[in-house]
Amino acid sequence: MANKMLVFLLVCLYSSTVFCKDNINITELVKDVNGNIDEQLYRQRLDNQTKSFENGLKKLIRGGIKNLLPRIMSYNDDSISSKCSNGMMKYISGLSSVKLWAIRMLDATSKPAAGLFKGTVADFGDYDECLEVELPKRNGDIEFRGKYCAIEARPLMPSTPRNFSMAKNTHAEPLDNIAKELWIAGSAFHYLKFRLGVCIPSICTLEDMQFIFKRISDIIEMDIQVPQCYVKEKSVLTTIHFVVIFILSLFLLICIIGSIVDHQSAEASNQNLSTLRKILICFSLTTNFRRLLCSSKGSEELKALHGLRALSMGWIILGHTYVWINYQLLRGSETIITWFNQIHFGAILNGWMSVEPFFFLSGFLTSYTVLKIMNKTKGRINVPVYILRRYIRLTPPLLLTIGLLFFLPLISSGPMWYERVDPELKACTNYWWTSILYISNWSTMRNICVHPTWYLSADFQLYVISIVFLYALYKFPKLGFGLICSLILACSVVVGAFTYHWDLPPTIQISSGNFAQIQETVDYVHMKTFTHAGPYYVGIILGYLMIKYKDVRLPWWVNLFGWCSSTILCLSSVYGAYRWNIGEPHGPLLTAIYAGLHRTTFTVGVAWVTFACITGHGGPVNKILSWSVLTPVSRLTFMIYLLHSLVMWVRMGSLKERIYFSHYNMLYEYVGNIVTTLILTVPFYLLLEAPLSNLERLAFSRIRMPQDASPEGKQNGHLTDNVVGKGLSNGISQCKPDSGTIANVELMGVKSLDLVQNGVTPIGNGR
Repeated sequence: MANKMLVFLLVCLYSSTVFCKDNINITELVKDVNGNIDEQLYRQRLDNQTKSFENGLKKLIRGGIKNLLPRIMSYNDDSISSKCSNGMMKYISGLSSVKLWAIRMLDATSKPAAGLFKGTVADFGDYDECLEVELPKRNGDIEFRGKYCAIEARPLMPSTPRNFSMAKNTHAEPLDNIAKELWIAGSAFHYLKFRLGVCIPSICTLEDMQFIFKRISDIIEMDIQVPQCYVKEKSVLTTIHFVVIFILSLFLLICIIGSIVDHQSAEASNQNLSTLRKILICFSLTTNFRRLLCSSKGSEELKALHGLRALSMGWIILGHTYVWINYQLLRGSETIITWFNQIHFGAILNGWMSVEPFFFLSGFLTSYTVLKIMNKTKGRINVPVYILRRYIRLTPPLLLTIGLLFFLPLISSGPMWYERVDPELKACTNYWWTSILYISNWSTMRNICVHPTWYLSADFQLYVISIVFLYALYKFPKLGFGLICSLILACSVVVGAFTYHWDLPPTIQISSGNFAQIQETVDYVHMKTFTHAGPYYVGIILGYLMIKYKDVRLPWWVNLFGWCSSTILCLSSVYGAYRWNIGEPHGPLLTAIYAGLHRTTFTVGVAWVTFACITGHGGPVNKILSWSVLTPVSRLTFMIYLLHSLVMWVRMGSLKERIYFSHYNMLYEYVGNIVTTLILTVPFYLLLEAPLSNLERLAFSRIRMPQDASPEGKQNGHLTDNVVGKGLSNGISQCKPDSGTIANVELMGVKSLDLVQNGVTPIGNGR
């Protein structure tokens, strides 16, 4: 491969020399006595020049092949298929004859990348050019096509040193020789690999290429892998594609009918509508779109939760934009070393914290909603319905996302598709059932179908367990409060103990470059339910306190102390991992303490912001979080959470050229990810999530609470009692008169986010 690259460079040098030499006076040589260009003479001169170039190229390639042929023939044994051997020989013959198809295959193969000492270790070659190469037979059939194979290579390295960090990488001095620079920079290959692509005849299999490069790796003493090869194929629709298309088409048809029925029923009152009409109106595109854009006025104090959720979702996508990009596929990736040493970059490196506000919101809204209903029903709650409603809300959008994942190979492809999309397809094929049973977070990240959905599993498990603590809070408040605090403390101790036992960093430490350690941190700690119990049950406690002390008025000094404390807790939790990120960690005991507490302390800071905004002590922060523009984004967070990963995977897997690594380009990627995800999210929200949420409310609202437990429908201090008892009209009523299409009674199994949103789950993170 290296010799092929050298040949190509010599060809380029030779051709440029020929053209430069002959082109100097070509226009002068073909002019007649009047100064006009003689076209016939010009063409003759150009033909001679082209033939001269072709002959020179033949001579150069044949000389290279003559030197390489003995080594090539040594690989021609029984370990390589006869078809591949024949194909390679025809490829060599085509190069010797400078046939266009063979030259294009050589052209599509990677060459040494410029900027190696700036961290540029990848060259994709030309993926599309390779796949378009065809060798025709005399009868018009195709003998073989071009096949693109991805190559990963790096020197043989020892195990990654303890506390290794990319932030510590240095360079030799300018006056030092190259050997010293190579010696110092060699540590970069603890986390970097050369990424190249070769174009070969399609009749060679992946196993053939793996054998060939295994022989090469033994000779040059490098670790060379061939993870995947691609050939141009026609897109084929499978059963799952037809099922998804049929279901979405059916929903679209029902939505169109529902919109027509909704328009015809605009003047009719809710009591005069039949059950069928109410069901069809649940699918109305116009009503659901109006509800998406409107700002609920029935719970002004809770509007800050919309902003908190929307901004947290933005933080999630920002973190994923930086973290999910493959640093090995960038130009000038050395820049990241500078960023790792800047403390403010901790908001990205420790962006895993962005999941905690969603656990907190889920606990808070569950507690506030369910405890209010328990107060009205004297502690009675239908536990099966409580769980069933949650399951019904989450599962259809999740199934849609899994179905859409199988459409990605029909949409795009690329040289690194095997790294981003293929593993997801494999995981969904084998382990989709763990996702819909909400137990996937107890597996490994590699076995999770649409791996950000580990959050759904952890949140669902915490939601189910929370009924025990909610009942304790209602019956025996002091005992319930004590149990919750004990659980938070116990889970923090478990996280710290796991971190200490497995000798892990306190967070997912991307700067370490140690992918095995990163995987262990994710699998053993980050995805586990107990890790996020602290933030969730801080939300449970705040929901209880908001019911108990909803009319609280704070002195100015208490409010100031609360805001200062909240700021300190949040900043120290996010940026406290700085020493670990730069490879200068604190001792194992402090590592375990920080690992066990920083998620909960961060959430306590967020809890104060929520408390202050709801009770009227939020000031300008409340105005920002209550900005009406953030409300529609908040309602879309569930679908954004599910679909943004697909958008980013397609983008990363489809890259066919390197990206220059800069904050500007990352910001450009970030904005593109947000806009593309929003464009994709809105139709699926209107087509699936909103209608099914409306149907769920319609179905369960038909079970009435006791007469003395019906909502009063009036404001109670800063929090409105009627935010739960609006059913579907919770959001629609502010945008459309007489929209009480669904009965206005919620059941014990009310879902947490009914409080601030109509049928959208308070989740939004797959970190």
